[in-house]
Amino acid sequence: MKNFVNTGIMPDSDGYFGKFGGKFLPSNLDDEFRKIFENFLKLKENDEFKSELHRLLRDYVGRPSPIYHAKNLSKKYGTQLYLKREDLIRNIQKFKKI
Repeated sequence: MKNFVNTGIMPDSDGYFGKFGGKFLPSNLDDEFRKIFENFLKLKENDEFKSELHRLLRDYVGRPSPIYHAKNLSKKYGTQLYLKREDLIRNIQKFKKI
């Protein structure tokens, strides 16, 4: 399996990239975002997490992206519904293959 990593450009502890950037969120969310970040750091080395990330990158980044069978919506509306999930591509493009 190929690994995916951030491009290596990481912010400092206050979220800045040199003189640019920073955290733009209410201070009452700092603790929750810190917890999310700490859990990501733990999970990023997990094989199951890496496998799911690889699948998402493969299926939703780049062209062409596959169509997705929306099983629950298909069942609800009594038809076969397929979606092309271009909305999932957004910020994930900062990852690259190594």
